[in-house]
Amino acid sequence: MNTSRVLPTSQNKETFKSHLRAYKNVFSSPILSARFEEVSPIMLSHISGITSETRVDVPLFDNAGTIVVGFGTTSVSGNNLIYLPGLENDFVNLQVGSATTTLTFTSTGFNVGGSAVSIGGGFELGDKYFTVKGLGGGLVQSGNIPPPAIYSITPSAVSVNEGSSISFTVNTTNVGAGTTLYYSTGGTASAADFSNNSLSGSFSLVSTGSTTGIATFVRSIATDFDTESGEVFNIVIRTGSVSGTAVTTSSNITIGDTVPSVTITESATSVDEGGSVTFTISGSNIPNGTYYYTIYEEEGTIASTDFNPANLDGSFTVNNNSGSLTITLAEDLATEGTDKFRIQIRRDSISGNIIATSNTITVGDTSQGVGSNSSGKTFGPVQVNRDDSNPGYESDWYAIANLDQIPDGSSIALFIDTSGSMTMATVQASYDKLLAKLNARGITITTVTNSSEDWITPFLVDLP
Repeated sequence: MNTSRVLPTSQNKETFKSHLRAYKNVFSSPILSARFEEVSPIMLSHISGITSETRVDVPLFDNAGTIVVGFGTTSVSGNNLIYLPGLENDFVNLQVGSATTTLTFTSTGFNVGGSAVSIGGGFELGDKYFTVKGLGGGLVQSGNIPPPAIYSITPSAVSVNEGSSISFTVNTTNVGAGTTLYYSTGGTASAADFSNNSLSGSFSLVSTGSTTGIATFVRSIATDFDTESGEVFNIVIRTGSVSGTAVTTSSNITIGDTVPSVTITESATSVDEGGSVTFTISGSNIPNGTYYYTIYEEEGTIASTDFNPANLDGSFTVNNNSGSLTITLAEDLATEGTDKFRIQIRRDSISGNIIATSNTITVGDTSQGVGSNSSGKTFGPVQVNRDDSNPGYESDWYAIANLDQIPDGSSIALFIDTSGSMTMATVQASYDKLLAKLNARGITITTVTNSSEDWITPFLVDLP
């Protein structure tokens, strides 16, 4: 830019910009025409595609002055690049026809009508659309207002049953490929009616042409045990976020009820103590999730101690209409009559609604009384468990040895053979149970272990 005014080399770019106001009256026209090469040294950044030969209009303005964009010797030409040599917090009025707005300079661009506009962004004024092309002052360019974006959404059906899916196709015009759009859900449906337990989401457009974009997304309807009628929903397409501006809404979709069918099949209808039975759950339209079971007595006496572990209820999962659970019967030394039980499958909790019941399972009593096979020279059987230090799996050594027959305050000895795979850890719970019962009666115990299978020497000890 040629002028008789010379900026001292010791002064910086900001000083030069402020001097342009003082130099305004030096020029015959307030509009200077320059090449970008002459403007770029006082700019901080600009978009690509601008060369040193690109023509730039430089309006000289007083702070808070008005720049008219249009045609004529005192106006900035219509679609030229315009360099506004303002400092941060300066402002200038921009006018197109009868429309005027105020641009306030910021470190990242402009504040226009309360909205921040940074490099690459833009704003409308009159019949023009201004794009910010550079910073350090401000480089803007006007052009035609972009055509409005057009959106439409079409569902693949007017109704969908629980357990099924429905797709939505979104078509757009004047929306760029890769643009992220959002959706929310209206109507009477709740988040629980959808498989992902959500009423909102997002998706991206793919291009089908220079100005058109399309996307398809799917909503899967959850199954449930509730009886509902007339549930409907629609999809609202939004920009910016799931609560952003609504641009189009689908027609209402009706959700059809389906009735889950649940079947339980047992691997056997009789099982001996120590054995297991597996129950398989199958059917159709069963909601995925956690289910519960309870064991109830049908004949005889069924208690938690009849099972290993000692529980009469529990939980398991169902996925894709399939689930299973295994019940193991505990071994004991008690002679019992016929015991029979069933499994009830429940929803929501162990006290929830029963949705399936197994056939009757008969328990075979395989226990034998301690010493029932005694021959006078041998004594047995004696059955004990490896409890692996887990309470609930232990054997009652006190009862097996019939220690009720000895007086309170007695002293006994116990030998534990650890010569094989058994260690104290494998019977710790049983040992602890024995100690608790002995301590309650003031009976002292001397415990000896070894791995040499010497069953005699260890007992050659002085008892208390």
